[in-house]
Amino acid sequence: GLVREVAQEARCPLAAVEVALGLAEEGDDGRSVMALNRIEQELAVLDALITQLLSVARLEAADESSENISVDLNELLGSICRDASFEGSEEQKQVEFTATGQATINADRSLLKSAFENIVRNALRHSPAGSKITVTNEYLSDAREIRITVLDAGSGVPTEMLEDLFKPFVRVESARDRDSGGFGVGLAIASAAIRRYKGAIKARNHESGGLEVTVTLPVNETHLSRVWTYHRPR
Repeated sequence: GLVREVAQEARCPLAAVEVALGLAEEGDDGRSVMALNRIEQELAVLDALITQLLSVARLEAADESSENISVDLNELLGSICRDASFEGSEEQKQVEFTATGQATINADRSLLKSAFENIVRNALRHSPAGSKITVTNEYLSDAREIRITVLDAGSGVPTEMLEDLFKPFVRVESARDRDSGGFGVGLAIASAAIRRYKGAIKARNHESGGLEVTVTLPVNETHLSRVWTYHRPR
């Protein structure tokens, strides 16, 4: 169950902290500095893990009426993409957002924001320096749904692992998850939030390369006269 998985995830950084504390207590200046640096790194790992677990707990505890408001998806996604562009600017990563029309959904804004932040940051984390991540928001008039796609510039994942990406603590490979700052929890949080609002989420390896995550959500209203694109300023 989830508790056992959390315990397994926490065991590695806690063991590293224990070893590092032992080295620091030996009093050798050089080794002590290295040990203390390792303790700081592992505590940061634990802090990130706890933060994500609190997100899971909050999602599970929320009831159907919790803080539901009319959320402008273009405004929300545009804000997330601007923040992601800023985060990626040091490695010259760009996040491009394009929207066709404008739509709203009744939801807990913070939960919806958490879902899309996890998807976009996952794409940002696994894209190489100097690359572009594309985020699109398109209204599907026949189905009265919004389709959001997030395409990264990474190497994709093995086909047989695509359905497992949205399960907590699933790692495709160490280089794609924990070693690059993730635990395989972010997409699980996103999936749970999207399903909560009667949406769907799936992933595929795009024919042009990279992993593409697609979210569909039923919407309240649309205004198709507005078409705009956001690019990170150069």
